[in-house]
Amino acid sequence: MRESRAQASFEYIITYVMLFLILVLVVYILLRYASLSSTVMPYKCVFDYGINCVAVLVASNSTSTVVALLGTNMLEYELAAPELNATIGGKAYSTNCIPNGIKPGQLVMCILKLPKQLPVGSYTQGSLIFSAENCGMHFGACKSGIMQKFDGNYSTNTKLMLQPKIGLVLSKSANVTNMNNTIKVDIALDVLGYMFTVQNPIITSSNPYISIIYNSTQPGVAYISSNGTIGNTSITFSYAGFTANTSVKFVPAGEDLFVTNFASGNVTLVNTSSGNISNFADINMPSSDAITNAGQLYVADAFDNRIYVLNTTSATTVADIGVGTLPMSVATDNANGRAYVANAGSGNVTVIDTQTKGIIGNIKVGYYPDYVAVSGNGNTVFVLNLLSGSISVINASTDQVTSTIQLEHIPFSLASNYNGSEIFVTEPAVHEVALIAVKTGKALANFTVGSLPAEVAYGGSNIYVTDISNSKVYIVNSTSGSVEASANTGLLPLFITLYGKNVYVADAGTNNVDVLNTTSDAVSGVFNTGLFPSSIAVMQS
Repeated sequence: MRESRAQASFEYIITYVMLFLILVLVVYILLRYASLSSTVMPYKCVFDYGINCVAVLVASNSTSTVVALLGTNMLEYELAAPELNATIGGKAYSTNCIPNGIKPGQLVMCILKLPKQLPVGSYTQGSLIFSAENCGMHFGACKSGIMQKFDGNYSTNTKLMLQPKIGLVLSKSANVTNMNNTIKVDIALDVLGYMFTVQNPIITSSNPYISIIYNSTQPGVAYISSNGTIGNTSITFSYAGFTANTSVKFVPAGEDLFVTNFASGNVTLVNTSSGNISNFADINMPSSDAITNAGQLYVADAFDNRIYVLNTTSATTVADIGVGTLPMSVATDNANGRAYVANAGSGNVTVIDTQTKGIIGNIKVGYYPDYVAVSGNGNTVFVLNLLSGSISVINASTDQVTSTIQLEHIPFSLASNYNGSEIFVTEPAVHEVALIAVKTGKALANFTVGSLPAEVAYGGSNIYVTDISNSKVYIVNSTSGSVEASANTGLLPLFITLYGKNVYVADAGTNNVDVLNTTSDAVSGVFNTGLFPSSIAVMQS
């Protein structure tokens, strides 16, 4: 009895072990077959000569099958009127190909439709005969070409037809807000839902001043950029007889203007690209502002003797720093991470660390310092002392006054050249701008400019000077002092700053900002502000 039970148990175990082994064997065979389907029966498409087979795709759905052949003309002459004859499963099929004229190196596509279904994943093969007229080395249309044939064959697996359409596909391109930017456009040939890389498409633009760059080493990608031109362009991409279109709009490089309004107690934000104007912040009596490389706005409040540090994105207050009495001007030294505040009431300059927002120290200068400027290289700080009629020169490395330049006439504002070796000082009482050598403190020249020259900005070969008497900006040669051009502004142009290709002028009498283009020397725009705009800080949008 025990022996029979033991034997039955043994047979039971053997049966299930065998079933398990059979199951494992079936799974192995299926996996092996699946792996062989891609290795033993690989994609293959070959012509004996003349045509390079880029790809062949056989796709099928419940009603029909499509064979798509992509080839390149490898000959040195053009082919015309291409046709494809294929033998598939013992049956002959034929179709025309596109484009009608195939230049050397250009792609040709042949779409063959079969009125039957092929099982997805099934192995498919056939012979191919590509026929076209040999146009030889000719110019213009091929009119008397000799028919030429190219033999080939293919083998591949049938794929699922994802969509019946065939066409050229472009990635979406958005409007550009800076005319120096470049748009990347991806180009692909969609064949029945499968994407193929595009080689050397034909690209045309409706605007000859907007360039299109296609690099053959980076197939399937084109770059669109403006050559400094503002405007729209329609772009057409052509490839293998298919076309796709897109349009691009280039607009001027935009800047954000932060304008302190001394009388209305706020800061106006102007976006020069969109034209949007908004109230950025409310300050009791904002006299001046400046921006750091980190995108923080330093605003001097002359009423409560403070500097407010604001985030230029969120308008939130980052820091609230007490300084001297009656802070009238602030300038940032981004090279050394400093902010300098001219305190007219206390006769000193407060130095702030823009990283920690802590006060480094206070520098004693002349009477009523109401203007501060930093040289382009960040090495020197200049402070205009209105009631002393002098300029204090500060070494930015040591924050020490190294010299004091005494002026003959009462100054109004100043601007430095890049390395701080020369400064331009406006002297309204004598209708002049003095060019002064910083090392000697002596005037190199005195330029007669307008009636009451007030503000000055340095632009390399030119300086830009506002005249509060006749409401103009004068463009003056910085070497000879000759007036090259002038532009009308609003009333009382009391502040001027240069940024990129634009000069921005704050008109305190008409409560607006003028935009002067340095290329045309003409006013290209006017934006409204608050009451009595006193300063403009500029940053890229």
